[in-house]
Amino acid sequence: MNKLLSISFDQYEPIWDLSLKLEDGMSVLYGRNGVGKSRILQGIKETLQHHSQISDGSSSLFFKSPPTTETIYQDDVGSPWFLLKFAKGSFRANYFGVEVNNNRQIGEQLEDWGDTARNNTARLLVERFSGSDDNEQKIENIVKICEEIVNEGFFMLKKIHDDPKPVLRLWACQTENTVHLNSLILLLNEFGQSPVASENSADRCAQAAEKFMVSDEIISELTPLTNWGISHRRGSADSPTHFAGVDVLFIDRKEFGFKLPIDVITEEVVDLNTETINYLFQLFHRDANWVMHRGTGRIIEIEADHSSDIVERIGEGVRLKQEVILKVDQLSKKASMYYRSLMSNSPELRCSLNEIGDWPRSGMLNWMAIEERRDPNGEQVKSDISKLSNAQERWARFAIKLSMHEPMMNESLVVLLDEPEAGLHRNAERYLENGLKRISENFGAITIVATHSPAFLDDKTNKLVHVSQDDEGNTTAEAMPADMRSRLTDLGLDASDLLQFCRRIALVEGEHELVIFETLWADEFRNNGVELFALRGLRSLQLAQDAQFLFKFSKAEIFIILDNEDNKVIGDIWQRACAAADSDEDYIAILDELKKSKRGSESIFLAEFCVKAIKYDSRERVGLFAFDLPDITEYFPVSTFIEKVNKNKDWLELRLEFETELAKSKNLPANFKQWLTTRYGASFDSELLKRTVSALDAIPQEFTALYNLLIPEVSIIENL
Repeated sequence: MNKLLSISFDQYEPIWDLSLKLEDGMSVLYGRNGVGKSRILQGIKETLQHHSQISDGSSSLFFKSPPTTETIYQDDVGSPWFLLKFAKGSFRANYFGVEVNNNRQIGEQLEDWGDTARNNTARLLVERFSGSDDNEQKIENIVKICEEIVNEGFFMLKKIHDDPKPVLRLWACQTENTVHLNSLILLLNEFGQSPVASENSADRCAQAAEKFMVSDEIISELTPLTNWGISHRRGSADSPTHFAGVDVLFIDRKEFGFKLPIDVITEEVVDLNTETINYLFQLFHRDANWVMHRGTGRIIEIEADHSSDIVERIGEGVRLKQEVILKVDQLSKKASMYYRSLMSNSPELRCSLNEIGDWPRSGMLNWMAIEERRDPNGEQVKSDISKLSNAQERWARFAIKLSMHEPMMNESLVVLLDEPEAGLHRNAERYLENGLKRISENFGAITIVATHSPAFLDDKTNKLVHVSQDDEGNTTAEAMPADMRSRLTDLGLDASDLLQFCRRIALVEGEHELVIFETLWADEFRNNGVELFALRGLRSLQLAQDAQFLFKFSKAEIFIILDNEDNKVIGDIWQRACAAADSDEDYIAILDELKKSKRGSESIFLAEFCVKAIKYDSRERVGLFAFDLPDITEYFPVSTFIEKVNKNKDWLELRLEFETELAKSKNLPANFKQWLTTRYGASFDSELLKRTVSALDAIPQEFTALYNLLIPEVSIIENL
């Protein structure tokens, strides 16, 4: 069957260059309002719906269609291979018109393929790439490449604004199975778009062969193929959209009307009764002749003979066949089942058929909601779908549309939803998300949701895609790798907390800073989207990927909170690195100095953090905040941590004593706190610190300054 792979947009304002993988299951687009999430959904809908045109720029849908789909689809134009087979004569006459003098060699290579679309396609490719002076070795290599291309079966369906019909291309992708094609692509990488024969071309071929460990015989034989106009796209192998690949066959015979079999379910408001009527007549081949009033959607005239699949004649009258009545009853049951899985305590959905004689007045059928409550006569209350609440009506419509989807072996289902949480409370959001996930799994559907809802973001089975805008206003999308998603779990974070609602992030030195500030302002931080992380100890950011997700998957401002000593060193390194980056000099070498200024994983993280800040052009999101004192604990009385010390001693005297003893003996701990513990039995227990902070009569001025930096919208005075 056809397998959707990815979709890309070009100059689809404000999306200028964006690619998105299309994966089974639920993909969640998240990001701030106005960055383009809804626009992406609109572009996907316009690309996938056969009758829609792309409203701006162009879009490209990549899909895989193995040659075996030719037999699956038979005479259905849903198979690109059928289209290739059908277009056989016109291509040779009108498009490829290349004189081939090596038909014998070509025939020998392809003789076992049979008279199929696969055979026809390979012959077309060979004709395109062959010339009158080709030798047998070159013909053999060409045929091998063509065979690889055909066997992989990658296609691209392109829609262009103001062009009513899409263009279909056979797409040659670099995969582990395309050995000979890979050699050609390596050659294209080395030479550029079109290597032209020159005096040193043989030497360059030899260099390429040595560089890529490809035999020089293969490379030299493949060189002439690049002169036949094969275009090349560079990229990585994480998605077929980005594969290094070539357009090898261009199908612009639009009158064939290629239609990729995709059922797209969106929230576009349509007349459900009319949609259901159209569905029934298409399902039963529309053998009855009928006339529908354009304004009301009611059938005003119907004629049928005994062979009709919809109605049958009884005497002088006409009635619906039993198969149609059973199908309508099945639709009602399916719609109600889907509705119950999306909304708890939902009413029953029922499609009621009217008598044929009443069609001109009442229509062929009507969708109704049947509630549990009863009227004074004891009958269940029936109401039109439009009379339900906004949220109930929305998901009733969705359930009815879904009931008309007929699962087929060769058809893909794509569901597009924009802010499904609208009008729902948190419990209802979780119920809806769970129901949509089950539906997506049961249908093997590709479900793409644009949302701010924690229920969708926090479900670890969903794939997260961060949508944002760059400095020029262009929409970008970045899918979060699975290992990075699991890292959020390691840190004890819900994805929605960090990725969606977090506005500012504070990176503090260690556990003591976390205890102090969370004891003072945990509620204020939570309510205003502030997250605290440590560079060591509990809830610490230590991995290189931690720095990556801070910049790539969040738009939060990030503040590094340092003590006085570290600020002097780190601040200087950061300023020099930024200046080097502005001058296109090596800023990474400067940032490596951070690894010498601090020990362990925190130094590696800080260096990686600063590299990512410059690399992702996010320096404006980074700020440094320094305390005046060497350590956060020194803002509290000495007696808080040391019982045995002279009460008249302060922190400055203790540090002088430490430095004096350290100068005399190399056996002392180099860390001030460790020395205090050894020398005076100091205790820096977190619970002790928490009790001390809770008993404060006044908050140190520098703590207040940090609070105002992290929550500038709320004055510290309001929280005292």
